[in-house]
Amino acid sequence: MILRYNELLNLRYAMNQTNSLFLNGSISKALLKLAVPIILINILQSAYQLTDAFWVGRLGAAQVAAVSVSMPVTFLVIAIGSGLAMAGAILSAQYMGAGQQDKVNHVAAQTVLMVTVTAIILGIIGYFLSPYFLHLLGVEDAVYNDALKFMHVSFAGVVFVFIYAMFQALMRGIGQTKVPLIIVTVTVLLNFVLDPLFIFGYGSFEGLGVMGAALATLVTQSLAAIAWIVIFLRGRHGIKLKLSSFAPDYSYIKQAFYLGAPGSVEL
Repeated sequence: MILRYNELLNLRYAMNQTNSLFLNGSISKALLKLAVPIILINILQSAYQLTDAFWVGRLGAAQVAAVSVSMPVTFLVIAIGSGLAMAGAILSAQYMGAGQQDKVNHVAAQTVLMVTVTAIILGIIGYFLSPYFLHLLGVEDAVYNDALKFMHVSFAGVVFVFIYAMFQALMRGIGQTKVPLIIVTVTVLLNFVLDPLFIFGYGSFEGLGVMGAALATLVTQSLAAIAWIVIFLRGRHGIKLKLSSFAPDYSYIKQAFYLGAPGSVEL
């Protein structure tokens, strides 16, 4: 009972701090507080691709081409998840502004459910259709095998990429940007360390080549996804996940797809 009371206090404190700044504080200060971490996050996100290009470039031109030709296909799938995440962010922001904490939590749980199921379905489809995508793009034989390996690993871990993007969007929706910045920074640094290890190997561990780059991203984003789940289960940063909120709410899911579809197309 005491633990439950403390959780409620933490949620109330986080919400009051956010509302106090955005509703009563300086507009310019509030905008900077939101914008600066988001700008830094976007810069750091691009570091994933730069890191892959940096290390894969040491393998050869064919390997770089394998990664480059795979990215548009995987990004197309990720755009769908990002659109759904944006829908969750929009609704959570509305309810947070209205002071309806229970609905914020409900939206978060429904978004987790919807994004996870969608990611699993798209990941399976993408994994098995990867050869057809590559043939459709006219990928040369010298690039095909590495590109296929990269896409297979990417689609196998797309659920973690979706969760990674979703939790960032939900946190932005309630005005919490510092925690996402910390997690993104840690994952980018970890990816920079794991990339050469998985690509080239170390000691008795043989490198995996291009597939190692995709695997490094998969590992770092899966760790980030786990961190996000733990944060939301503890409920110390404005959102508290509850098992009772995971029962499918089809009216919300319909609304989320309606809001998220335009965002996915724009991306």
